[in-house]
Amino acid sequence: MQSQDTKKWFDSFADSFREHFILSSWTIYLLIFIALILIILITVYYKFFRPIVTKRDKYASLFDRLCKVNDIKNVERKYLIRISNKGGLDNPSILFVKRSIFEEVATSTNINSQKIEALRKKLYDLY
Repeated sequence: MQSQDTKKWFDSFADSFREHFILSSWTIYLLIFIALILIILITVYYKFFRPIVTKRDKYASLFDRLCKVNDIKNVERKYLIRISNKGGLDNPSILFVKRSIFEEVATSTNINSQKIEALRKKLYDLY
């Protein structure tokens, strides 16, 4: 008898569960629509609004760090940027490594030779 009561109880529980928690078709469509809208919004965000780090930004941060380490002041940074632009370099940090490029381009700029010599010492002389 007890198993019969238990079976009836489980059946009534299952019926009430189906009644209260079955989603109607319009609810399913609404959930699918909301999911599609979210996917579209996320796609648009990543395509248009996410901050994009370019190679030039990466090079600029490397250049800034190298200038800080070598104790190069803002005026001297401007000279290095001018030299790298005149040499057609995308990455001005190359000037810290390739002395030949610095020498080749620095002589053709209109920067004072004393300032170029001071830059040369900061960039290439070992302490």
